[in-house]
Amino acid sequence: MLRLVTTVARIQASQTQAQEETLRCQSEKSPPTNVLETNLWLNLPLPNRQRLIWILSQMLENQIAAQLQQEQSHES
Repeated sequence: MLRLVTTVARIQASQTQAQEETLRCQSEKSPPTNVLETNLWLNLPLPNRQRLIWILSQMLENQIAAQLQQEQSHES
């Protein structure tokens, strides 16, 4: 249950950060360095963007956990 709450909190934080980044990019006077990728991202429906963020956060969480386990095994 705690893991679920933590995961939901991370997803919400990721979504908020993505929305803030989108607003920041839109408010800048100079265009983003890679306009095509930005347009592709902005053209994705919001649920798809949220799903991608969730998947990436899960991948990152797994990589961090694996790295921590590896470091702990080296310390033993």
